[in-house]
Amino acid sequence: MGGGPDLGEAAADAEALGLPAALVDSLRVKPREFEVWPVNLPVIDAWRAIASQWRTAPLADGRLHWLGLDYTAVQAGLALAGRAIDRATWAGVRVMEGAAAAVLNGGR
Repeated sequence: MGGGPDLGEAAADAEALGLPAALVDSLRVKPREFEVWPVNLPVIDAWRAIASQWRTAPLADGRLHWLGLDYTAVQAGLALAGRAIDRATWAGVRVMEGAAAAVLNGGR
């Protein structure tokens, strides 16, 4: 696989915005490379088209709680990206949604 994105600019922006040092430092570390099994490629392809379509709720301490994907926006995002998915791919997207929500909400 290729070398991946240069995150130096993202780290500089994060630092300029006053984000926590741990977050800034994490942007300077080269991400681990990994392989995706061919059977999972349709799920990854769909996820990349819709990964920004989250519903969130503000918490009293200023953080966000990630509720899950906005399915209306997901449907529009897939259509606009020219992707039609089957039930198995949708099930895979839902698995990714649950895993991502757990991490985004502070779990692992």
